[in-house]
Amino acid sequence: MPKEESVSIPLPAGMTKEEFLKLFSTFQKARVTGKQRDTAIRAATKRLIAAHQPEYDRYYNEEYAKAGGV
Repeated sequence: MPKEESVSIPLPAGMTKEEFLKLFSTFQKARVTGKQRDTAIRAATKRLIAAHQPEYDRYYNEEYAKAGGV
């Protein structure tokens, strides 16, 4: 089990410890949710490409050529 650490930081004027902890908790939840969403998007994109490989390859080649690819 990781060792628990503590730090001291100055809070912005007018912010309480409780307000900071609530904001940080919201940030942590959003970070976890974002990671889960990104993982799902990557997996869904891979499945979509695999299901429509010829169409994907055609679109990819068109867009690569537009971007200046050889």
